[in-house]
Amino acid sequence: AAQFALQLGRAGLQQRRSAAALAGDVAAQILAGGGLGLLYVDFKFKNLQLVNFMVSIALGMTLTLAAVPTLARDRAVFLRECGDFGGGGLAPGAHVLAKYVADLPRLGALAVVFVLGFYPLARPRAGVGAYALLCACDAFAASGFGYVAAACLPPASAQLGALSVALLFAMFSGVHPTLAAMPAALKVVHYASHDRYFVEALFVEEVARMSEAFRLPPTFYADASSSALAQMLNYGYLVEDASVYWDHHKLRYINVATLLGLGVVARLLAFALLLRTNAAA
Repeated sequence: AAQFALQLGRAGLQQRRSAAALAGDVAAQILAGGGLGLLYVDFKFKNLQLVNFMVSIALGMTLTLAAVPTLARDRAVFLRECGDFGGGGLAPGAHVLAKYVADLPRLGALAVVFVLGFYPLARPRAGVGAYALLCACDAFAASGFGYVAAACLPPASAQLGALSVALLFAMFSGVHPTLAAMPAALKVVHYASHDRYFVEALFVEEVARMSEAFRLPPTFYADASSSALAQMLNYGYLVEDASVYWDHHKLRYINVATLLGLGVVARLLAFALLLRTNAAA
């Protein structure tokens, strides 16, 4: 506990010294959210999954990349102070956990300012609080995979590796291609992708606030994409019990828990990779 408190203080000081970089990141996130909002001002339901897909790409990429420097810039410090050969004698777990905890306010702020840029223009039916919560949960998951890239790749390659992971998860979110169109061997990536659960969570929040006119079978509409049931069939969601989409709270909690779980697993993996780096050194 004492080592964690010491390391947390140091990590917090490092964050404060990076205030100028944070200001730049915040401005970039507002522009990204606002630019996306301008593309989909007052979007229609038939474009819902396209909008959700674009939001997942924008948020996933930026937050994955934003997490990389947290570990990449201090690899040498970690090896010196926590490594077997460095003589620092500090606990690796305390060092990395402090980094993770000190980074949470920055990651949360980046997710929220993205929403502030996007939400007033696109005006989704989901409440702004729910939208911000889901974006913050996705930021937690996406940043975990940024840590993984920083832990297993050299600093010069970590950004490119993180970008590749973010794009891979976005491509297998289940929007395009849909789950039915994916090769069976690649569906593993789909279920490991944080974008898959984030996109479904945004879909649930939107559909739950729509009138019952959108809940009829696809044959009632001139355009089947106007049917919520048709959308659910197309994207492989829980059609067997469609009521979970109208009473959406249960599914919301499942998706939020999954996003948080992926973030925790990714952070544990990054820590294990850092220990492996220490052992290899």
